[in-house]
Amino acid sequence: MSSGIENFAEKERVKIITSDVIYELVKNVRNFMERIIKPEKIRTDIGKVKILATFLTNKKRQIVGGKVIWGEVRRGTKIDVLRNDELIGKGKLINLQRDKKDTGKVIKGQECGILFEGDVKIEIGDILVFYTEQWEKTSL
Repeated sequence: MSSGIENFAEKERVKIITSDVIYELVKNVRNFMERIIKPEKIRTDIGKVKILATFLTNKKRQIVGGKVIWGEVRRGTKIDVLRNDELIGKGKLINLQRDKKDTGKVIKGQECGILFEGDVKIEIGDILVFYTEQWEKTSL
């Protein structure tokens, strides 16, 4: 390869990969591309709760009660707060109770108590959408 090409590639910040065998070249290019591709955040909605009661509010935390209307609710998940089908805030599930006992999961049709931490005051009738997020690396 000529020094002019190398200088141009360096100036333009272009990586040059060379190999004597085509399959090694393909493997090296694939490895390089997989290193530079940023992982993608994948959101998965897992459940919805309709708020039936609010109990205690202080600063950014609130205790609310509701009924699971879709899916399931699991401790440690993130929450979107909807009012009239419009997103009004976000938060996270700090603690989850069923029949006044701590639990890890509540399913559709069951009522639960939720310790919510977030940037919005939840009201009766609001819908909480529970979701998880995972980073996934795109493969070629």
